[in-house]
Amino acid sequence: MPRTVKPLSVAAINSAKANDGKIRKLFDGNGLQLWVMPDGAKYWRADFRIDGKRKDFAIGAYPKISLAEARKASQAARALAAVGTNPIAHRKAQKAQGKASAEHTFEAVAQRVIGKAQSRGRTNATVTKKKWILGKFTPGFRATPVSRIVLPSMKREVEMQVGVGSGEIAVRMQSLIIEVFRRASQDGLITYNPAHDLKGIAERKPSKHHPAIIEAEPLGALLLKVENYAQRNVVTGVALQLMALLYQRPGELRQANWTEFNLKTAVWQIPKERMKMRRPHTVYLPHQAVTLLEKLHDLTGPNGYVFPAIGRGARPLSENTMNHALRRMGVESDEHTPHGFRASASTLLNASGMFSEDMVELSLSHRDPDKVRAAYNRGEFIKERIRMAQWWADYLDRLKGEDGAAGERKMVSIRP
Repeated sequence: MPRTVKPLSVAAINSAKANDGKIRKLFDGNGLQLWVMPDGAKYWRADFRIDGKRKDFAIGAYPKISLAEARKASQAARALAAVGTNPIAHRKAQKAQGKASAEHTFEAVAQRVIGKAQSRGRTNATVTKKKWILGKFTPGFRATPVSRIVLPSMKREVEMQVGVGSGEIAVRMQSLIIEVFRRASQDGLITYNPAHDLKGIAERKPSKHHPAIIEAEPLGALLLKVENYAQRNVVTGVALQLMALLYQRPGELRQANWTEFNLKTAVWQIPKERMKMRRPHTVYLPHQAVTLLEKLHDLTGPNGYVFPAIGRGARPLSENTMNHALRRMGVESDEHTPHGFRASASTLLNASGMFSEDMVELSLSHRDPDKVRAAYNRGEFIKERIRMAQWWADYLDRLKGEDGAAGERKMVSIRP
């Protein structure tokens, strides 16, 4: 008959001592043992048999693992062994699965998506926005492994933003979910992609064109207002003057750094990280722009932002500041915006008939410079860009100095 083992008590466990430098084993029954080590530390072990061989399973240290907890762990290990599953191998598999789950949460996969966007040259603004959108998901959703996320939970995350009126955020969250699950599918983390059915939960409002003055006479009047404003508010005023002269995107100008400009050669090199099309862009500066930048250099140069925020030099001027400046000049928001200078230039440059559409679109950074350059000798390409830049600046000067109707009539006959 098997030997009867008296179950252990907490008192007996606490009073148990080491056995002269040897491991002392105390038995609780049903395979549970307490090993008292030579240094006095105490560990639970479970005895079991698998494939006819005796093995023991480490449960943990006492008192971190109580007597009751150790008994449950021992019973669970022996139950696994009884059906042919090795408890040791089972625990290793569970740990591996737990580690994999931690590495494959929605947040972890999203970070890989964002990292890939960054490595592919997406602008800092795009990467920052994706990180910000990731933070809009609830903590529980972010911490859930992608393999356990179902369509209804995705819907809840998006619809919460729709419900509070944050439609644009909802659209961006929906897009990020779709990107994350596409990546999860590609990585073999899921066998079915529930995000396929997410489209349409949130929809972007139809885009509106930026209001812009595209006629000569009112544009000339606006330029005079901007020029007068720049006498009182130099940084913001010069920013608006350069928006008219150079017609780049407001963010590209506002975030410009002095290191990007070479005033001696009259060139502004915008790095690809700040370009919407994610390729570097060269802007040739007419002498009017160089004069304005030299004036500004004494105020904000020689390092850092060309247009620092007032009182916050570590940040660039905001687009709201430029918009508010136009409002203070009496220009309504549905009449013209900083971005509207691009439409002004595009319309009037094309109307002049002096420059190819390719060259105008390239100056707006809408075309690939390599493809346009293929139709030109490199020297001719650069000369044409410089000629157009100077013609446009001279034309704006004429609009400020003549009545609009005369300026518009003479536009096609002006030569650089």
